[in-house]
Amino acid sequence: MNKNANYFIKILFAFTLIFFIAQGLYIHFVYKSYLDIIGLELADRTDGGMILYQWWMAGKHGINLLHHAWLNTIVDFFFIIAYIGMIRIISYNLLQKENKPLLIKLLRLGSRFAFIAGILDIMENIVLLYDLTNYYPGEYYISSMYFSYPKFILIGWIILIWLVAIAKRK
Repeated sequence: MNKNANYFIKILFAFTLIFFIAQGLYIHFVYKSYLDIIGLELADRTDGGMILYQWWMAGKHGINLLHHAWLNTIVDFFFIIAYIGMIRIISYNLLQKENKPLLIKLLRLGSRFAFIAGILDIMENIVLLYDLTNYYPGEYYISSMYFSYPKFILIGWIILIWLVAIAKRK
């Protein structure tokens, strides 16, 4: 990646994180609640339906938390681009200082796993958007956990390899 792409990725990553924090604070102070998006992503049908029901009931001025969750999910598409880019940037930087062939292969594999995690995240977001757009109490809820768990496992594996690469240097 060139330097302009790296700057763009870093700025996009920072802006999406700032958005998520600002939205979380807004919801905390205005609604006296919070969006447990990760909880919804990992929830089965029953738990996910209950989370959506609670968000549906927590309304103010005609807007419920489902609207904020929908907005959060839309912004998450930008975050996917940002975190895939950040994973590639960090993996590339760790790779440049590495001399062990096995660790080099694992770091390269981690970059490829980032794309798979991103695809799983996109599929998860599509399911969440469907649920958030079509929710009405008592209606059928489609769980996104089948995409979320493998995504988090892949990202955890990437971070574990990073930690091994960093620890090996010390």
